[in-house]
Amino acid sequence: MTEAHPHVLLVDDNVQQLALMKAILESASYAVTACEGGERAIEEGLAREFDVLILDALMPDVDGFEVCEVLRSRGPNRTTPVAFVTGLVDSDTYEDAIQAGADEILAKPINRSSLLLRVRSLCHLNHVRKERDRRDAELAASRQERSELTEMLLSDLDNPLAVIHARSGLLGRSLGLADDLKEAVADIADAGRSLEELARILMDVLRSTEGTFDAYPEALDARALLHDVVGECEERGVRNRVTLQASVDPSVTGTLRLDEALVRRALLRLVEAGLRAAEQNGVVQVSASADAGRLTLSVHDDGPAIDSLALGAPASDADEASLTGHLPRSRGLGLVFCRLVAQAHGGDLSIESAPGEGTRVRLRLRELPAGPGA
Repeated sequence: MTEAHPHVLLVDDNVQQLALMKAILESASYAVTACEGGERAIEEGLAREFDVLILDALMPDVDGFEVCEVLRSRGPNRTTPVAFVTGLVDSDTYEDAIQAGADEILAKPINRSSLLLRVRSLCHLNHVRKERDRRDAELAASRQERSELTEMLLSDLDNPLAVIHARSGLLGRSLGLADDLKEAVADIADAGRSLEELARILMDVLRSTEGTFDAYPEALDARALLHDVVGECEERGVRNRVTLQASVDPSVTGTLRLDEALVRRALLRLVEAGLRAAEQNGVVQVSASADAGRLTLSVHDDGPAIDSLALGAPASDADEASLTGHLPRSRGLGLVFCRLVAQAHGGDLSIESAPGEGTRVRLRLRELPAGPGA
C-alpha cells in the first residue's frame, strides 16, 4: 500500500450500488476491496489494514453498525476512519452512527464528487491518526527507556551511598578528631543523606510522569511536624552559622488530613534549601498557618535574591505542563518534589524573591478527602 493509492474497504449488499462506488473510487486511483455483506467485510477488515472503511448502514444479517463495532474492537482497523452509507438521514440514524464510531455519513443516492471529497478527507484523517499513534508510541518508548535508565542509576548509587554512611559514621565516632575534621565528617554525612533523598526524589518525579504519584491521607499535627523538622535541621544550621526560627500561627489547631510522610519530606527540602541560601549569621524563618482545611508552610531565608528565571512571569502552556517551569535551578530538584507534593494535595508552590528581602517559598496544601473505611 502506498500513500498515492490508499486502500478502501467498500461494503454494500446492493450489487449495483457496490459496483458504482467501486468504479468511482478506482477511477480516482484508489485501491478497493468490495464486499457484498457484513460477514465478508469483517473477514477482510480483520485480515488487513485499510485507509478508509465505507459501510452500508443497513444490511441483512450483519449491518454496517455491527461491522464497525467488530473492527473498532480488534484487528488492524481500530482507528481507521469510517463512513456510513445510508438512505435514512433522520436523527436516529445519525445517533446510531455516532455511537458506532462514524467519522462521516454519506447519503444515498451517491454523488461522485461528494464521495471522492469525503474519501479524500478521510484518507487525510487516517494519515493524521497514524502520525499521532506513531508519536505516542515513540513517546511511550522514550519514557520507558528513561525509566529504565533512572532505575539503573539509582541502583548503582546504593553501594556508594552505603560506603559514605558507613565511613562517615565510623569517623564521626572516632576520638580525638579536630573540630574542623568533625565538621567535615558531618558535612560528608549530610551529603550522603542528601544524595539518598535525591534518589528518592528522582523516583518520585518518575512516578509522577507515569501518573502514579499519589498522596495518602492521615491525621497530621502541623504544629508538631514543623517543630520536629526545625529540630532535625538545627545542627546543620549551627554548622552553617544560620539561626533557625519557627513560628506557628494560632490558626493551626488540631490535625489535618494530609500525607504526613510527603509533607515532612517537602518541608525538610525547603528548610535545607533555605539553610544553603542564607547568609552567614543570617536567619531562616519557618512558619505555618491554616485556613478552612488548608495548610500553608512558609520558609524565608535572608540570602541573595534568586536570579529572575521567569519568576512571576505568565506561564506558557508548555510551562504549565512542566514539572520545572519557572522553578529556579539554584534551588535544585527539591522544589520539583515540593511542587509534586503540593499538586498531590490540590495546592500549589509559590516563590517570592527580591534583593535585600531574601527568598520566601510557600507550600500550600488542601486537606485530602477521607479514604475508604476512614
